[in-house]
Amino acid sequence: MAKKSGRDGHELITLWGESDFRSPMIDGDFAVSFHLRTMVKDTELIRNHSEKFGVPVM
Repeated sequence: MAKKSGRDGHELITLWGESDFRSPMIDGDFAVSFHLRTMVKDTELIRNHSEKFGVPVM
């Protein structure tokens, strides 16, 4: 997706690593850290962006 949209893949990975996509659940922390509606919104933004470039994410 990064390559097809003219972005640097390393920058994209860095951005994702600094965003809410860093799930504390990976470490066994299941406390609420953000609203589900926010996660759905962010995931839809990524899906919509990837579809513009013909890159499936699902």
